[in-house]
Amino acid sequence: YDIAFNVWSNGNACAASNLKATEARHAWGVLYDIPNDRLTGRGPADTKTMEQIEGQRYEAKQITVRTLDGQEVRATTFLVKQQGEAGGLWTSREYVKHIVDGLRANDAPEEYVQHVIDVAIATNERATQKAEEQNRDIATLR
Repeated sequence: YDIAFNVWSNGNACAASNLKATEARHAWGVLYDIPNDRLTGRGPADTKTMEQIEGQRYEAKQITVRTLDGQEVRATTFLVKQQGEAGGLWTSREYVKHIVDGLRANDAPEEYVQHVIDVAIATNERATQKAEEQNRDIATLR
């Protein structure tokens, strides 16, 4: 999997992250032990489940991850539903900083942290190009 910023987040008012299947790169992250009743469905009173937090554009998926000691384990993550993916979106510094800070706090390799930053910048460059293209197309309506 590799990180992508390809889903709009109303709560963050920018493109949010997703994991996209790829053979070319491996994403880094943190494994948390979360009780099943906190993952999906209705959680305990006054507590949102991960499914409720992630929202309707994401769905719970089982993936195989490799721990630092090389062990492969099954984990639940939330991936964007195919119909929720979009291009031409931009993300924010604040949103990317949250991811970068989490990676650094958990000792992810700095090379991967820089990759996340590069993907965010490339995402915003594509959004700018798309916006400029749309502006040129709109101008033809004059």
